[in-house]
Amino acid sequence: MKSNKISLTEYLKGGFASGLGWLLAVGYVLAFVFAAVLIYCGYKFFTVTADQQLFWGVCFIVSLIVQVATKLWIFMQTNHNHVMHEIQQLKKNVKK
Repeated sequence: MKSNKISLTEYLKGGFASGLGWLLAVGYVLAFVFAAVLIYCGYKFFTVTADQQLFWGVCFIVSLIVQVATKLWIFMQTNHNHVMHEIQQLKKNVKK
């Protein structure tokens, strides 16, 4: 029996195999942008005066939530692409 173990990088690359691979690439770009915003808000929180910390703290939390949501979407799309690939393989095997 063949082992179907793949590495994480191979799994994430497989998400680009569908016709909407460009949309997944946009998601990765947004994840990097939101990571930069997250780091910037965290930096500003610790470097501003006490009366501005509430604003930057809320910005940090919001950017953290957006970052988590973006990464969740990326993994959901990747998993969807892999499941669809497995269904196509199953269809081919059933037809034989």
